[in-house]
Amino acid sequence: MPPKRRNNPRRRSSARPPTRVCEDPFTPANVEKLRLLCNSEKERKQEGYILNNLDDREMSYKSRCTACHRRRQKNRRSTKKKKSKSGSGPTRIPLSTEETSPPAPEAGQPVPVAVPAPAPICHYHVGKVLPNTKVWSCCHQDASTKGCIAREAHDYESQHDPALRANWQYHRTPLSSAPLPSHRAAIAIDAEMGTAVNGDLELIRITLIDFFTTDILLDSLVLPSAKLQSYNTVYSGITAEDMEQAIAVGNCLFGRDAAREAVFEFLSPETIVVAHGGNCDLSALRIIHENVIDTLILEGYHGAKKTLGGRTLKNLVKLSRGIEIQCGVGHDSLEDAMGARELVSVFVDMIPDE
Repeated sequence: MPPKRRNNPRRRSSARPPTRVCEDPFTPANVEKLRLLCNSEKERKQEGYILNNLDDREMSYKSRCTACHRRRQKNRRSTKKKKSKSGSGPTRIPLSTEETSPPAPEAGQPVPVAVPAPAPICHYHVGKVLPNTKVWSCCHQDASTKGCIAREAHDYESQHDPALRANWQYHRTPLSSAPLPSHRAAIAIDAEMGTAVNGDLELIRITLIDFFTTDILLDSLVLPSAKLQSYNTVYSGITAEDMEQAIAVGNCLFGRDAAREAVFEFLSPETIVVAHGGNCDLSALRIIHENVIDTLILEGYHGAKKTLGGRTLKNLVKLSRGIEIQCGVGHDSLEDAMGARELVSVFVDMIPDE
């Protein structure tokens, strides 16, 4: 049986951004300052955080077409079209396919207009992209081309499908009768994601650091729980070779569930979780947590509608701390977790001690 948690030193950042541990020590006062910065339920909901397990309607929007993997679209308000009065214009009358030409209209009658067959909306390939030539094996077309097979309608998974519901089952941070020694008052978290074959984001690396000491609690690759289409190396910094090597030596977490249990070793419901755009990180882990400080939300407290250079973590850390991050190939979740911590430290320093 694979180990419950192992750190992956190969994925650790070789150079951390400087920290200010001595200025933000672990004290009840500083913990209380962090609690003051926790985002409200309304803020988290607006930012896309999952607050409760998905109901049937929300689950239906997670279903995808079994052929082209397109996600079911949310219903939009339909606009009622005005009905044309008789004789006010042409009437669209469907014609059978056997008819080569419509009969001549009688005097004073509207001219029938042929309605074309509905255009196919579901396009998909049945083959796979060949790694050397980057073409589809089924039609030998370029990998970027639309599906070579088409049909008129999508075939969506049912929202009651057991596999779909199991995949999108969320878990609240578990309660314990007493705080465990491993539980932390505050942590910073970041994750890297790949893209599954069906288009969903899939967890492939997870990092946790202690907010006050900056100790690395967890930094590990995660074997994806679904087959991947791409490791998104340009963003995640992770390659298929990295994952294969980690699997070969057992130096990774085997699946999303194992990663979530590893995270729960350090979290109690009272733990403050610091992140940048943390809705993606917690959703990838299928975690519901109440005490969250999202630096993306905090930045909006300044009152400016726009931030010079944007609200990316890279830009915000540079503006507030003068620290350059994400300078290599892809992101580094350890570096990003440290960066999110630095941003929150700015706000902690702004809160008076008394």
